[in-house]
Amino acid sequence: MRQATLFTRIHARLHSDERGFTLVEALIAGLILALGSFAIAQSLQFGLKTTGLARQRAAADAMGNQQMELARTLNYGSVVLRDDPSDANDLPSHSSDPENPNYWVTDSPVLSYDPDGDGPKAAEPIISADTSPSLIHHETDVKQGNTTFTIYRYVTWVDSPADNDASGNDRNTNPDANNGEGDGNGHDMKRVTVIVTWPSVLGTSVSQFRMASMFSEAGIRYHGTTVGGGGGEGNQPPSVLCPLWSHVKKDASFTAQATDSDGTVVQIDWDFGDGVRVANGGVVQSHSYALAGTYKVVNTVWDDQGATATNSSFDCMVTVTNTGAGGDDLIAPTGSISIAGGATYTNTAQVVLDLSATDNEGGSGVAQMQFSDDGTNFGAAITYSTTTLYTMPAGDGEKEVLVRFIDAAGNVSVAYEDEIILDTTPPGPPTGVTATRGPVLGGKVDITVQWNAPSPPGDLAGFRIYRQSSTSSTWVQVGGNLAPTATSYVDKKLNASVAYTYCVVAFDPAGNESAQACTGQV
Repeated sequence: MRQATLFTRIHARLHSDERGFTLVEALIAGLILALGSFAIAQSLQFGLKTTGLARQRAAADAMGNQQMELARTLNYGSVVLRDDPSDANDLPSHSSDPENPNYWVTDSPVLSYDPDGDGPKAAEPIISADTSPSLIHHETDVKQGNTTFTIYRYVTWVDSPADNDASGNDRNTNPDANNGEGDGNGHDMKRVTVIVTWPSVLGTSVSQFRMASMFSEAGIRYHGTTVGGGGGEGNQPPSVLCPLWSHVKKDASFTAQATDSDGTVVQIDWDFGDGVRVANGGVVQSHSYALAGTYKVVNTVWDDQGATATNSSFDCMVTVTNTGAGGDDLIAPTGSISIAGGATYTNTAQVVLDLSATDNEGGSGVAQMQFSDDGTNFGAAITYSTTTLYTMPAGDGEKEVLVRFIDAAGNVSVAYEDEIILDTTPPGPPTGVTATRGPVLGGKVDITVQWNAPSPPGDLAGFRIYRQSSTSSTWVQVGGNLAPTATSYVDKKLNASVAYTYCVVAFDPAGNESAQACTGQV
């Protein structure tokens, strides 16, 4: 009995502690609950942002496809950017903002656009016309919800790599006709690029959706997809060796050596090494070289399964010699070049070149000339003349133009050069311009115009003063070109009953004028 009572006491003692959690335990439980709630909130916020990004992307995708479908409804000749002469902002221009698609627009010497930014593609000429219907580079922004979308359109010329290079346009059914198939410079397709930009829902950057599509008037030669040059499954590519060739001085004849072990060679392209290429030229070709020298000839061939091969690695070299009216003339011409009449400065990249060249006595005569900006890469030879227009590379600074003269026998002279400084940046305007009337004598008055030089003065060459009277809308220059040290000019014996307004401009050695700094009427 005593033992039972003791057991009962112990059992009651063990089960009598019903005080609950301690304060420390409650704090730990609360912390765990807070951390869990924060993680859930973060997950929800991330999910909302991800959903927002997806919605923005889907909206941009729909807008881009809508714009591309609009382009596809146009006739080929209407697939151009609108160029309304009354709207100076109709066409794109270069932007200094890397996040703006117009960052990849080049304004000069030809308005062009790089369709893949810093990718492998080169900038392509922009196509524009004052016509309707056409595509508009940038219309009013589109707003959906809290997101504003900006749509940019670009239309550029492209040369099909499957037909010829930029020196020709073989794909055209009639290259001499103005049939809209190409631009006459080898470009025979149009690329329409649509870019949609919008501020990211994350608020940290500008997002961008880009799509492009090719447009052509007629069919473009297509060589089937190849794997390792082998064409279809089991097909062996063709083989091509150096062509057989012979020449009479600079007139060469070629016969291709191409075979296909399990099919037929269906196309042979020729590259004569002097910048001339012929697509699908056949087995036999004749070519006249403009200049004597050694050239690498390359054949690229396709078989009937689309497999391709080239003899480029064989270094197939041909050497042609001089000929022409001079017979055995082997002496090159001599000559000279002058840019813009020997000027030191110019404010335009297009300049007039004055040229002079003579051939040796009894020679074949000067026939052609070539130009270069760096002395290494010379352009195609053109007919010799004593003057010609030439466009230098854009960008202020010292420029050089080099010329080589070529006689009728193909002899090429050394390079002759001249230099000029291209400066398209005007100086700053004068400051503190005032005009003060003197005393009236016999109905006449002298007016003194004063100013301060720009700060900093830069490459200042002088000042010009323009005057307008209250009785005329015409501005006239007075005082001629004033020295760069001048700070005043007295305009004498004016009609005292008339009010006058003066504007002063600074100009630099290249002829660039600053903005006008004007007085009120005096």
